[in-house]
Amino acid sequence: MSEGTDGERAWGLGACSGKRQVFSCVLRYLWYHSVRCPRGHAFRVVAQFGRALRSGRRGRRFKSCQPDHNRSGPGIARCRGLLHFRLRLHTDPFPYADGARRIPWDNGRDETDGSRHPSAAEPMEGGPMRVLVVNAGSSSLKSQLIETDGKMSLMKCLAEKVGTPDAYMNVSFAPDFHKTTYNVGGMSVQECLAKLLEVLVDDPESPISSLEQIDGVGNRIVAGGEYFSKAALIDDAAREDLAKCEELAPLHNPPADACIDMMRELMPEVPQVAVFDTAFHTTMPPKAYMYPLPMRYYDDYRIRRYGAHGTSHRYAAQQAANLLGRPLRDLGLITCHLGNGGSITAVNHGKSIDTTMGFTPLEGLMMGTRSGSIDPAILTYIMRREGISFDEMDRILNRESGVLGVSGLSADMRDVLAAADEGDEHAELAIDMYVYRIQKAIGGFYAAMPRTDAVVMTAGIGENSAELRERIFDGLAHMGMILDRERNHVIGQIGVNRIISIDDSPIKICVVTTDEEMRIARETDNLVSQRG
Repeated sequence: MSEGTDGERAWGLGACSGKRQVFSCVLRYLWYHSVRCPRGHAFRVVAQFGRALRSGRRGRRFKSCQPDHNRSGPGIARCRGLLHFRLRLHTDPFPYADGARRIPWDNGRDETDGSRHPSAAEPMEGGPMRVLVVNAGSSSLKSQLIETDGKMSLMKCLAEKVGTPDAYMNVSFAPDFHKTTYNVGGMSVQECLAKLLEVLVDDPESPISSLEQIDGVGNRIVAGGEYFSKAALIDDAAREDLAKCEELAPLHNPPADACIDMMRELMPEVPQVAVFDTAFHTTMPPKAYMYPLPMRYYDDYRIRRYGAHGTSHRYAAQQAANLLGRPLRDLGLITCHLGNGGSITAVNHGKSIDTTMGFTPLEGLMMGTRSGSIDPAILTYIMRREGISFDEMDRILNRESGVLGVSGLSADMRDVLAAADEGDEHAELAIDMYVYRIQKAIGGFYAAMPRTDAVVMTAGIGENSAELRERIFDGLAHMGMILDRERNHVIGQIGVNRIISIDDSPIKICVVTTDEEMRIARETDNLVSQRG
């Protein structure tokens, strides 16, 4: 077999010249990640791809191939053709420093020793799959149509302020992702999803023209209780168990279940998968998940700590390990998912050992509209004084408290920060309380962990608010978490995983862009492939 031309050898193709050109998907991969990764990542991917061809470790059967030497691109040859194998390339912009082995798509394994996590689905089999990921919240809907083979998003959707007259929904399609905004004022989350499905079928830019072209639906479910310790295909029995979990996450589970029911009616032949926020936390020991209540309440009602945001915490931990260039199984991490909802998790050797959210997502940090942890006697005191019902008290704690309740302005931290800059005392108090409770949670887990190597910030506030990160870590420097203010405030780094602590900080501070939708797509692909 031919050893190949100089150009082919530069790509690591040596013995692969011949009948077909197979590199269009590589360029597609580089295009997709160019908006998320440092420029040098493209060249690292090319090098990894060349090594893969030589060693045969990546992908399945490589058809013979030849680059197009008559065209050029920024630093790499532009190639054409069709890829006839499942190319599995590492997607993280920062490679391991110690050469640790990577397992594509994670597949629930530690990426250095291959050990399985109990919440992991089985390895992916089969061909390319289009997965519709649905993340239904109490007042928002996030969705993506993802092609799992290339780990590429084909459609993105975000609906916000759902249930209010000002609700809107942005939908965009690859490759340009130019947003089209739809007025969904007064619609429920379920109705917004129905509108999105109409757009998917009717929009000329959409990659599909029929719902039958969707191979699977991955649903983010906040609470799975003790019924679900890993992702599950949704059949009638699973749907009954999902209904039992609604009271564990009253803001999130009911709208998610309503979306599942609607899609079961519209797409009865399309398999659906539930991916649970609570699954990652099934490794917590009893001393962390049990409450100091009479044991009969656990025996009769399974009252215990379940946690939430597990998909995000697990992803953030692995990305932080990649940033640090060390195996996840060797690290002690504190991961902070800070958005409108928020939670912090102690991750030891890649496993959750404790988390701030509890029996429901109401416990823990001060959040956008949730109180977080308070003295339980306050509830009965207010109920007696004001004569309000249990349901009314539940609504106050979940929908009228937190940042919104203290500031009296908004649950959106951007609005509250702006108001504080203008001298609003209640807004400043809300920020101080929010930051203080995060500091206490980080400090508590620092004490509980055998060792702490890094603190990881992720989700909307954790990723994007340099001001709040600075406030948080100004109070933690004495514990060895020393922020580099210049790195923290670098412009244009949003969406890039990075370290923002000083070089000799004993405990590193990392910022990781969460990608829950991609992980949900992976889990869905795994389970649907097994089913088929």
